[in-house]
Amino acid sequence: MRRIPRSRAFYLLASAGYAVVVYFVVQLVYQAEEIAAGVSPERDLVDLLTSAFAIHLPSLALFVALLVIAAYVAYLIASSTNTALLVEERRAADLALVTRLSS
Repeated sequence: MRRIPRSRAFYLLASAGYAVVVYFVVQLVYQAEEIAAGVSPERDLVDLLTSAFAIHLPSLALFVALLVIAAYVAYLIASSTNTALLVEERRAADLALVTRLSS
């Protein structure tokens, strides 16, 4: 039985969510390394996230945009692959019908 392909919204939302989560995890690790090196003073988590969002907003937007574009390309590939598989299944069914009728 064939699995129903995922929707375009699923690909785009999953990619955007992944981009935001990875971006903030990288910012947290970077800030932790700065604190460990003594370059930056310690801050609480909320202050850290708001400063990372405020300071690096263009890089976050670019990162999300690139991953959403990649998700759209993945959706197009999955969609075209699914269409090609459906065409091949239809051809196989037609060939089986012709073979049954000819025998």
